[in-house]
Amino acid sequence: MHIEKELYKIWASRANRVTNLVSEENRKISVLSPGTRNTSGGPDFVEAIVMVGDKILTGDVEIHLNSSDWTLHGHDNDKRYDNVILHVVLNNDGIPAVNTSGKTIPTLVLPQEFITSVPTGGNRCKSIITEKTKTKKFVLELGLKRLRKKSLLFQNRFFSEFPDQVLYEGLCDSLGYSKNREPFRLLAKLLPIRLLYHIITKYSEKWETVLILEALYLGTAGFLSVGEEKIPNSNCPWKYHQYLKKLWIKLKRNYNLREIGFDRWDFSGVRPYNSPLFRLLAASRIISKFFPSSISQIIISKFASAQTGDEILKWIFSIFKQPAGLWKNHPCFGGKGPRNLVGNRRISDIAINIILPFVSAWGTYHGNEKMQKKATEIAKLVPTGNIPGHVRRLLQKVGFSGREVTNNLELQGWIEFHKSYCKKELCILCPLSEI
Repeated sequence: MHIEKELYKIWASRANRVTNLVSEENRKISVLSPGTRNTSGGPDFVEAIVMVGDKILTGDVEIHLNSSDWTLHGHDNDKRYDNVILHVVLNNDGIPAVNTSGKTIPTLVLPQEFITSVPTGGNRCKSIITEKTKTKKFVLELGLKRLRKKSLLFQNRFFSEFPDQVLYEGLCDSLGYSKNREPFRLLAKLLPIRLLYHIITKYSEKWETVLILEALYLGTAGFLSVGEEKIPNSNCPWKYHQYLKKLWIKLKRNYNLREIGFDRWDFSGVRPYNSPLFRLLAASRIISKFFPSSISQIIISKFASAQTGDEILKWIFSIFKQPAGLWKNHPCFGGKGPRNLVGNRRISDIAINIILPFVSAWGTYHGNEKMQKKATEIAKLVPTGNIPGHVRRLLQKVGFSGREVTNNLELQGWIEFHKSYCKKELCILCPLSEI
């Protein structure tokens, strides 16, 4: 592979001349010898000498673009890699390298200047005219790899966490958009799905369940501890705000609940219907659709059914799109609310980044190859959704238009490409120059 071949050259020529290297485990690394290039299968370099912390280690070195490649390439089940003493990567995407004995291998993320300081005849990305069919195939493979990486992150959590909570946190994260992911993730921790279900089980009427959910979400978020006039884009009547506030005070006392704090939310530059207020209310309606059933089991059962990929995708859109009631007339929007809970483009992102990786992870965890395959096939059907500005600029640079990105899996490939190369200014490693 062109990228790794370039990395091999750079590692061999420069590894023992770079100072201030620190592993992801925060241990100082000194490369006494980068080792000898291995071309016969197994680790990339053998007989390396590396000082990690206060210990001198001798053994092998494996080089990848992403930390997750260790698992994606099956090295965790390959005894040839048990003598690896250092995993060298360009990007740490949250999945550690573990050998067949379960030992975690130190990971070194190469500093950007390690690559970009190599003479290239100009360190700027240039326009690359590629063969479009081959490029689209390459980018689609990157999209599939990105899907597998997200799946691995879910799968790793199944060993120690409740599947419903894992999925629930993922859904909350996606509703936070780019500016409010952190407070949404915190909300999912402070108001876990089991506690949420336990509380709303006490209320039998469906309409009452919805109100309880709104009080829990808005209260935990800190929206009921400030006057309704301080909440941007809210037309919530004073009486309705006070009603939810009274509910929240009671629930907070009875269940020892905590608040995030209103000042943690970012309203700047956010469209009215993408505001935290709207997303919190949308979350309450989405959960009310799943309750009292397990959210993970409902989704897994749907994928295990005989329905086609198109039918399952249509169902996913119906869950997140259509309101459970007169959403347009919700009191907090003064009769001017949106038609749907979540827009089509955001649902596409939720499907490709949360639901499908979760289902694929579940299939892998339970040894269900059919489930894995179905998730991958449906991923190819997900509509494109929003194309970020930085991806549009990249497309233009390499001679593509946004209309030529035909599905969300391909879009994910372009996002992965930008993250791995363009964002880090790794023009020297650009794989498109080989297509």
